[in-house]
Amino acid sequence: MLGVGLAVAGVTGVLAIVAWRHTRGIPAARPVAERWRQVLLAGVIVLATTIVVVNVVGEVSDGWWLPMMVALLAGAITTAAGLILGALHLIENRPGRAPA
Repeated sequence: MLGVGLAVAGVTGVLAIVAWRHTRGIPAARPVAERWRQVLLAGVIVLATTIVVVNVVGEVSDGWWLPMMVALLAGAITTAAGLILGALHLIENRPGRAPA
């Protein structure tokens, strides 16, 4: 009886998900290059927060060293991505450029 109930619940769940996906509207396309400020700001915040926390705490223990390095690397990569996307956005929208 339990197997039949789980099978019915599984099939019903799959059908509900499929129906839900087919009724959603398609959102308007927004290229990531237009969100370059948000990406840059997120990277700077993560990078600055990690640096401040490390300076306040002092020596980082062995258990927190890896998460700190991951946060530092993620902040640096996100900041670089924001700068690159910003440059691309400015190049695409410079004055005198014919629209594509």
